[in-house]
Amino acid sequence: MLNNTAYLIIWDEVSSCVRGIKPAIAWQSVIQPCLTTRWSPKRAAHFGAPSPGRALIIGTPKGFNFFAELLNYRETNPMWKSYFYDYTQSPMLDIAEIEALRSELDPVQFASEYLALIKESGKNVFYCFDRKLHIDATIEDFYPPVYEGEKLEEAGEDVHICIDFNVGKQCSSFFALRGNEMQFIDEVMGHPDTETLAISLSTRFKGHKIFAYPDPSGRSRKTSASVGVTDFTILQKHGIICLAHTKAPPIIDSVNAVNRKLLTADGHIGMRVHPRCKGVITSLERTTWVDNTSDTATIDKKEGVEHYSDGVRYATEFKFPIKKTTRRTSRGDHF
Repeated sequence: MLNNTAYLIIWDEVSSCVRGIKPAIAWQSVIQPCLTTRWSPKRAAHFGAPSPGRALIIGTPKGFNFFAELLNYRETNPMWKSYFYDYTQSPMLDIAEIEALRSELDPVQFASEYLALIKESGKNVFYCFDRKLHIDATIEDFYPPVYEGEKLEEAGEDVHICIDFNVGKQCSSFFALRGNEMQFIDEVMGHPDTETLAISLSTRFKGHKIFAYPDPSGRSRKTSASVGVTDFTILQKHGIICLAHTKAPPIIDSVNAVNRKLLTADGHIGMRVHPRCKGVITSLERTTWVDNTSDTATIDKKEGVEHYSDGVRYATEFKFPIKKTTRRTSRGDHF
């Protein structure tokens, strides 16, 4: 509890202060005045104090925020010092264990959490997407089913579908899971409703097992339909297996899952997109934040380019979660 004055203040995890008073205001209006009104430099010298007041401010870099400003105060004020320590400088950490995390985190996350580097993803939500790395015209179509006359002898390759429910759009993209890589093969948009989309998908991919990863809100009853009819039940009626959380995970979790799949800190690419998927490419490239603070993260919807990447987020986070945030369930046919 701060009183009117203080000699030493220790402030930890500054970048994580996202609720209540903002860090900059806390420093300028509360913490700094407590230090500067402690006593004069002359009186501090009289008591042998190294300064009138001291602050030890600790944190993990989270882009160019207020903590980054504090780190740079040393450039204009000789009374300020800044120190950077990465994971290799701690005698308490296992370097091999930390290095193994390069395959689990995207480059910006790893640099911030373990290298003490100020890396900025900017306003781009999917900052790891790079046309040169992720667009691949050599991605093959889904392997087709094998029929003997009218009899299905061998099912075709599993089809995985990202869906963003949106009346008149129903933006859907199709990917194959090959190894541990998501390979986006095609996309569709413009179906007026879920029923029409489901008919189209079940017809187009006849002989394939179809998995859909819809927005968990699709569990809610459609206002224009009978009791018990939801977007999920409509898809299931046409043989499409719906995989989704019981409720939507935090946006930050699903965005981090996509960025990690696009590129890990050790350079692994786990997602590629065929150039015919123009909507997916545009969405990954141009979707931006209104606010990317973990507790209040909001994607900018003014341009209307986020629909495809919303679907990609749902599927990627379900199949390759950063952490378990909600119980995962399946509906429809089991596998």
